[in-house]
Amino acid sequence: MFQDNTRIIVVSPVYNGENWVGKCVQSVQSQTFGNYVHVVVDDGSTDTTVLKVMQANQGDDRLRLVQVQENKGTLHSHILAVEHSGARPHDIIVHLDGDDWLIDDNCLQRIYDMYKNSGCLATYGNYKCSDGVTKSVCKPLDSPIGFREQIRYGWCYSQIRTFYKCMWDALSLLDFLDIRGKLYSSAADVVIFVPILEMAGKSRVEYIEQESMMYNLGTQISDAKVNLSDQVRCALDVASRRVRSEIQFNR
Repeated sequence: MFQDNTRIIVVSPVYNGENWVGKCVQSVQSQTFGNYVHVVVDDGSTDTTVLKVMQANQGDDRLRLVQVQENKGTLHSHILAVEHSGARPHDIIVHLDGDDWLIDDNCLQRIYDMYKNSGCLATYGNYKCSDGVTKSVCKPLDSPIGFREQIRYGWCYSQIRTFYKCMWDALSLLDFLDIRGKLYSSAADVVIFVPILEMAGKSRVEYIEQESMMYNLGTQISDAKVNLSDQVRCALDVASRRVRSEIQFNR
């Protein structure tokens, strides 16, 4: 699957992130790994988020700004970002919320090297929290129970989540729709990553132990703070779905 011209596609949904999005953009631009595209999707922000993105970008044509006129949620932004990225099946999708940021200049290189050297199809890893106190929930892949069951017992497959574009292509529209037939309104990380983890299989998912991302606890508009009950509803709905079968890809 890995090829010498494999790119990294950084996907950054953001809504009313004027205080943080510039730092997100600059943290990507400072990476030592340069073969990337950064797609920022402004999800109908009512503040100066778009202006902050443009100010931080400084003419770098690797950044693509997509603007949505009406707030439609993180999952919708993910879908738009991948559509606008030009990603190929062997490119690597990296999720980085627009109000979070990479914490050192070698984060993308570590991800690239993991794919190059391990034959994995997806990775997840560690993060720091902006309050300096809260700890990462991520840990090595050692649970005997399935990925969907782990939603109920303790989700540990968090930032930074990455996967090959071919894994995204294997998802169907039904993976994105809740029991009412609408796009999931919360828990986009679980909605996207659970079926991808299942299709990859535990032997081809890698844990990157070194912290790579700053998880911003200062934002007041995260799903957990704005509508925790909806986040739980969406996550439990995903947990109840049929398990996806592992897909065999050539290494």
